[in-house]
Amino acid sequence: MLLLITSVTRWFSYYLITLVTYIIPHHIEHYIFRNTFHTTYRWMRLWSITSLWAFGAKLYLVNNSEEDYESGKQYIWTGNHRSWIDHFCIFKYSLNPTHIFLNEKFAKVFLFGRTCLLSGSIPVDKGSLSLKSKKKLINNLKEKHSLCLFFEGTRGQGKELLPFRKGAFHFSMKNKVPLKPFFLFNTENIASKNRNFFDIRPCDIFLVLENSWQFTEENFDKEVEEFQKYYKTKYDELYLKYAKELPVCD
Repeated sequence: MLLLITSVTRWFSYYLITLVTYIIPHHIEHYIFRNTFHTTYRWMRLWSITSLWAFGAKLYLVNNSEEDYESGKQYIWTGNHRSWIDHFCIFKYSLNPTHIFLNEKFAKVFLFGRTCLLSGSIPVDKGSLSLKSKKKLINNLKEKHSLCLFFEGTRGQGKELLPFRKGAFHFSMKNKVPLKPFFLFNTENIASKNRNFFDIRPCDIFLVLENSWQFTEENFDKEVEEFQKYYKTKYDELYLKYAKELPVCD
């Protein structure tokens, strides 16, 4: 019973935070002040930080990169995907305005879906982009915004990685934007698609950053293959150090 009460409280806090720091500000910024996403992105980061707090997530950054991510440099962020709260972790540390893909069905959800579109999310239908979404994505990259893609395409489960999709690599190569690999651990412990909606387990999360990669058209397939081998090897190494098997968080 105590777990249920605590989880309900956390969900209530999250929905209140979403209303106050996400839905209302984006509508005011857009319809009253006519501000762009570059200006309203600060609300995305505030929403992410406070939402993680609401779910009892303590996020720790492990920066193994030689690059200064705080400079606000443009990246295409890509890494493993285990929970719907993964985006919050990237938004917290990506200082450059960062876009994500949004399932078309969520874009149609009353109020929330509209807010997602106002906050820069790009609609995708069954893994494909419409012509309108493609143009929006290209314009975002031309404006030096960042993009976050999970190469697995959907949420995986446990340690095993799902097959890599090449979308992030193509966007990186064609637009000459560095691809920034990250590794996320323990977000699934907090909120998992394989557990009850109210089964929220506060836990420490680790976001590990590594050096960015560049891809060329001439050697694209070979470079993607090299990246996949690198990522899987590094992931196995980091998993032993940072991952906590379910269930460990009380």
